Amino acid sequence: MMNSLTRFSIIIGVILLFNVERLVSGQGTRCDGTEHAGTNDPNNKNNDLDTDTGLGVLLDATDKEYMTDCCGVIESWRFYVKTNTGTVDLQVWRPDGTGSFTLVGKNSRTVSTINNEITYLVPVSERISVLDGDYLGFYTSGNPMISHKQEGGGNDRYTYSTIIGAKNVGDSFDWSAATPATESRTYAIRADLGPGNAPTFTNLPNTLTLTDDRAANTLLFTVSVNDVDPQDTPTLVGLTTIIDFTFNAANGEVKNTGALPVGTTELQFRVDDQCSGTTETLTIVVNNIPPVITNLPSTYDISEDQTAEQLLYTLTVTDGSLSDRVTCSTDSITPSTDNFFVRLIAGTTDSYGVYVKALPSLSYDSVRQYAVLISCTDTKTPVTDTLTIFVTKNNPPSFDNLPATKTVISSSTTTGSTVYTVTATDSDSPQLYFNMTCVPVTCPFVIHHSGEILATSDLTSHTVPGYDLYIYVNDGKTLVGPRTLTVIISGINTAPTITNLPLSSALSVPENGGLSASVYQVSVTDVDVGQTHTFYASYSPSTGSSLFSMNPTTGLISTSSTQAINYEALGASGRSYVITVTVTDGFDTATQSLSVAITDQNEAPVFGKASYAISGNEGNAGTTVGDPSFDVTDPDAGATKAFSIDCPSFVINSNSGVVTFSHDYDLDVAGTAPSVTCIVTVSDGDLTDTASLVITINDVNDHTPRFTSATFTFYAQPNTGVGTALGFITASDNDAGAFGTISYTLDQTGLGFEYFGVKHDGEFYVKSSLLLFSSGTTLSLSTVVKDSGGLQDTAAVTVIIPESTTAAPTTTTDRHVTFWMDPRNIAWVTVAVILFTGLFLFCAYLIVRFGNFAFFHNFFKPSQVTAKKWPTHRKTRIRYSKNPSKDRWEPWRAHSTEYLARENVY
Repeated sequence: MMNSLTRFSIIIGVILLFNVERLVSGQGTRCDGTEHAGTNDPNNKNNDLDTDTGLGVLLDATDKEYMTDCCGVIESWRFYVKTNTGTVDLQVWRPDGTGSFTLVGKNSRTVSTINNEITYLVPVSERISVLDGDYLGFYTSGNPMISHKQEGGGNDRYTYSTIIGAKNVGDSFDWSAATPATESRTYAIRADLGPGNAPTFTNLPNTLTLTDDRAANTLLFTVSVNDVDPQDTPTLVGLTTIIDFTFNAANGEVKNTGALPVGTTELQFRVDDQCSGTTETLTIVVNNIPPVITNLPSTYDISEDQTAEQLLYTLTVTDGSLSDRVTCSTDSITPSTDNFFVRLIAGTTDSYGVYVKALPSLSYDSVRQYAVLISCTDTKTPVTDTLTIFVTKNNPPSFDNLPATKTVISSSTTTGSTVYTVTATDSDSPQLYFNMTCVPVTCPFVIHHSGEILATSDLTSHTVPGYDLYIYVNDGKTLVGPRTLTVIISGINTAPTITNLPLSSALSVPENGGLSASVYQVSVTDVDVGQTHTFYASYSPSTGSSLFSMNPTTGLISTSSTQAINYEALGASGRSYVITVTVTDGFDTATQSLSVAITDQNEAPVFGKASYAISGNEGNAGTTVGDPSFDVTDPDAGATKAFSIDCPSFVINSNSGVVTFSHDYDLDVAGTAPSVTCIVTVSDGDLTDTASLVITINDVNDHTPRFTSATFTFYAQPNTGVGTALGFITASDNDAGAFGTISYTLDQTGLGFEYFGVKHDGEFYVKSSLLLFSSGTTLSLSTVVKDSGGLQDTAAVTVIIPESTTAAPTTTTDRHVTFWMDPRNIAWVTVAVILFTGLFLFCAYLIVRFGNFAFFHNFFKPSQVTAKKWPTHRKTRIRYSKNPSKDRWEPWRAHSTEYLARENVY
């Protein structure tokens, strides 16, 4: 028998062991409604009753009978009341691993009947939540009520205390200080277990729709949960790894860490109680607040004479999101133009304006309004609106006092004298600009922007009687003019006269007429005898100055001395010129015009290179050799070109220049050239040009080498010396050049060794000794001839070693090999003699040892004799036998099996 302290220690140890196991296993599996803790049948445990009042009992058992083995709730109690009535606390205790237990739940039940099994269905609001490893217990403040039965041999089924007193849920008690069991009892109590209720979310799943204007750390949502089981404490966790949001599991608050991400985000949450959990999703949909252009649509007027870059309109853009940065740009402009653009206004970081570029070349008559579609975006949602820009028409200036005539006296007009003041008005441009041209061009006057015309020299020395001043006024947009001011200078010389201009029609000048060629001689008369005349020329278009020149002394108009006239290069706009000729006598000038028309001349086509080259393979007539890709130019627009070639072996396509064979071209034919240089001519129908064409033809391996015979037969004797020529193997190849080079090889696989060789010229010779072959033997092999291109032919080769009809003289070396002439036979016979001698000595020893021959009789039974094996030549792997009729060794295949069976072999 164990003492009470030992029994208590065992009970506490078992409880601690159960507790450790519970801690390791966690909550355990969830109860499914079929489990219970305690005795199976309380009604069967009604034998005895405790006697102590105020008794508390902690039930335990080595088989965990009173321990819960799942996670759930107590749905009902069954216990047997034997004698006393009153109130009993039905308890659940949870060990903490140190000997102390915590009361995790109790159901108090008042009983007024005795000798009865009581069933108590626990209301949902009073259910006790249990874990795997909790223990049942009970407490009665008065007389004991729950019966028990003593059974079994153990005494470790309970621990009791009379000092525990009434305990509330959450109180702890050190059951290690209580009284351990002194006998084995089974108490009449049972707790039926159920799964309980899983915790739930009260406001999930849910969809939260927001805009992206929320400030950081804004409370967006509060997750709330509920658990019907009164003792369960739900634990809330967030399952989704989130970047833009935070979740406080303690209070269920969901907040944003910064700017809300536009789009849909799903956040998963889980709530757990002691036994199970529930997962739900919060869907957060964030909609972007797009920017707003508050001052569009709108209009703006701009004058067509705008010249400087200018800010036209400042955009006012707002965005509800605090974190969004808005950028603006032009989306499109109708009609299309690059005159307007949008950019940040200088000195600002978020203010955009609509600008007009410098020198926009606006025209009221061409386009009177532009629709500028402006796009602003916060990188999420673009918005557009329109600024309509109207082009206003410019009012041109007008002359007030032109045209007019002004007479000045040469003797009184000095440098800087005001000759005339031009006046003009403009209703919308306060600033006007004047300029002018003169006829003659060397007039001694200049006009200022004020309109004053001043003399640039003293007119006393001038002889021109008058000048026409062509005056223009410009308001920055519109140029008005010319208006003429004729200045007459009195008291001067008479001007010269050009007598042979103008002509009734344009003067024709052909292109390519040569440098410094005469075009026209201008003639002049002057009433002032003895004056020297100087000629000048101006050209329209001005490019005429590079094509023509005028002799200032003689008045001869010639072509340029440095640049030839090219009709095609001039283009349509540069083939007609007006040459304005001016002649002066030093005082006055005369001016006339000469119209010149450049005429076209036929020009020859020209090859880009002096020589071209192509290459191709030999082939039949019509085969393409190659395309030289001639680069031919013809200055004449639309000119046709045709090619021809002077080599009779080739044909050239007159249009493309592709070269083909005119007849079969075979380099294997003697005298056929592998490379030919031809002259190719290109013609436009009248003029031609030539270039050389080097044509290289590549040889093709188009012939297979062929043996002159399908079989070659040679004769030899066994003693024919190594190196002896037996004859020639002959073949030919119709290819000329490298592909006509042939070589020979032999296939002697069937002979097992290389007995013969062939040289490059086809000589067939003995390469190794033929002594192993007897007369009358026929050897078969094959030969291959191959050219350098890999083409080949095969022929059979037969070597016959004829039968010997007469005995060989004793002095000749052409004889059969005897047995003792082969050193290999001497070797194995020597070994055999040694072995036979050893065997003989062994037999003699046995005779002496055993004294009779019975041993040999048994040892050498006929059935024990091994059949002879046909020897095989070590090189050729051919078996040989002795032919007694010819006294020589022959290959075994030359004889029948019967013959070989009765003959000795080697």
